[in-house]
Amino acid sequence: MKRKVLLKANVLICVLLIVQTLATAIISYNSKTAMQKYDLERVASLVSESVYYQLEAYFVEPLQVAMTMANDPLLKELLLEKRDDPDNEQYIDKVQNYLGTYKSKYEYDSIFLVSNYTHRHYTSNDLICAEDWYYDFVDLGAEYVLNVDYDLEAVYMNCAVMNDDGELMGAIGVSIKISHLENMLMEYADKYDAQVWLLYEDNLHNMQYIGVQQPLTDEHQYYLAQLTADNICTFWDNSNSDNTFVNITHIPIIDWHLMVTNDMSVQLFQTYLIASIMSGIFVVFIILSAISYIIFRYNKQTIEILTNHYVEYKELLYKSTKELYENILEIDLTNNRIDKPETRDYLKSVGIDPNLSYDQILRVVAQNQVKAEQAHEFVTKLDREHMIDLYHQGLCDIEYDIMMKDRKSNYEWKRIKIRIFYWSSDESIQMILYRQQIHEDKMREAEFIAIAQQDSLTGLLNKAATTSHILNVLADQSPDVVHAIVIIDIDLFKNINDKYGHPVGDKVIKTYANRLRSFCTSSGNDKNICGRIGGDEFMVFISDVKSTGELQLLLSQLVIALREEIITTDAIFSVTPSIGAALYPQAGADFDTLYENADKALYETKNRGRNGFSIYNH
Repeated sequence: MKRKVLLKANVLICVLLIVQTLATAIISYNSKTAMQKYDLERVASLVSESVYYQLEAYFVEPLQVAMTMANDPLLKELLLEKRDDPDNEQYIDKVQNYLGTYKSKYEYDSIFLVSNYTHRHYTSNDLICAEDWYYDFVDLGAEYVLNVDYDLEAVYMNCAVMNDDGELMGAIGVSIKISHLENMLMEYADKYDAQVWLLYEDNLHNMQYIGVQQPLTDEHQYYLAQLTADNICTFWDNSNSDNTFVNITHIPIIDWHLMVTNDMSVQLFQTYLIASIMSGIFVVFIILSAISYIIFRYNKQTIEILTNHYVEYKELLYKSTKELYENILEIDLTNNRIDKPETRDYLKSVGIDPNLSYDQILRVVAQNQVKAEQAHEFVTKLDREHMIDLYHQGLCDIEYDIMMKDRKSNYEWKRIKIRIFYWSSDESIQMILYRQQIHEDKMREAEFIAIAQQDSLTGLLNKAATTSHILNVLADQSPDVVHAIVIIDIDLFKNINDKYGHPVGDKVIKTYANRLRSFCTSSGNDKNICGRIGGDEFMVFISDVKSTGELQLLLSQLVIALREEIITTDAIFSVTPSIGAALYPQAGADFDTLYENADKALYETKNRGRNGFSIYNH
């Protein structure tokens, strides 16, 4: 009887232990699956974000260079030259020298120009007829377009060149090798064991890709069709034997899509499940007395392995992301505190007590590190309650630029990137803040803007920039303040060009420009504006004119200054100016009216025999 009871007890224990073993194996399987999915999603999202900013930075400079050339007045003058004689060798050399200069300066693979007048395709060392891609570009009517040519293994950035009337003069652009992009994508793919693709539409609206040469599934095509221009799409693709996490992001600057995928092997986890069950059963029947201890130890080791793996992964991920950003800070918004060791160590390194609340730390940083005029904006935008409100509104990714001190206490431009998310472990709203150094990019952007606004011959503002600056001043002014718009034209300038040639004419224009610049700055009024608006025409905006008599005195001085002899190696010129002026607001309360009336006054001067000035009097 005792043996039967013992047998029944042993059988019951075996059954219970088998059930326990099966339950443990299934739970462990689900836990590992969930953890693996979480890891894959985090890796794919971070890789996508990292590649996104790498690509954005990679394309910004060549695109800005192409747009700068497209707005270059010298290029527009080149396109207008020899329209009736496109085979003129000197003209071709001149165009190719222009393109060669930019190619050498920026070391691009190719810089090209297509003239809408001659329908010729110029490069720094070649000349062919315009190809089909150019006419497709004209039909699009876009400011710029990216084309991929797999035959030439290059990406072309084509920018439209427009005249002042908005008419197409041609297209100019630069090219970069596809291999550069492929190498960048493969580097990330190898580093993070993921697949990285760049997706774009060709001229036939078929989806093409750069990177992993693998066809798109129907599920990929479906989610691409749903994706709008400014969002991120993530999903699990179960179309094959392995589950694949897919992250698709739109890149606005080039209107392409970035897709990152990461695979999870189902077969590997199924094998793990079967092995766990068999191992448990074997242990139950061989060493029944030690089964509880073995299961306990096995579970403990499993947890330690998973924990160590997660900690190691987090440290590696933090170090990798640290290479892209100056600082990565983690904040508990719900509890208004800093509890992550890395963030607390950083705060200590900059002399801030990490035990302070987030609200207090925010104000200390604003006072000690942020430029004074931006401090209030900094506190307002990063306010804890404001961040929580943004999360509830669905705005989880935010960024803005601000000037902060560097290690030498100099103010530099920084980009603050913020990711807000819900942490289910402690039911709190967390914020990760990335700080990136962008000072050189900001300075380069300002330099490009200055180049785009500058007249290449004289260094004065070009016509568009002159008009824009004057409009900005007039928009902020009261009608009680008096200003003057002055148009200056060089008398009989065409005769100088015809007699002595364009180099001498350019010398005269430069001399006039320098004298006008001196005139504008000599009064000490930094609101005066000076620009070249045409071949031999200039415009000056005189701010805060006290009276008509003062304007007459200034214009008399200007006529005398411009009338002084100009000495060149070929001749000595006594070139006279014709000047027309209109007062704001008497002669017009808007720019167009003032410009029209100043032009009328200019022609009044010319009709009077030139060499003088007239002020519009209605």
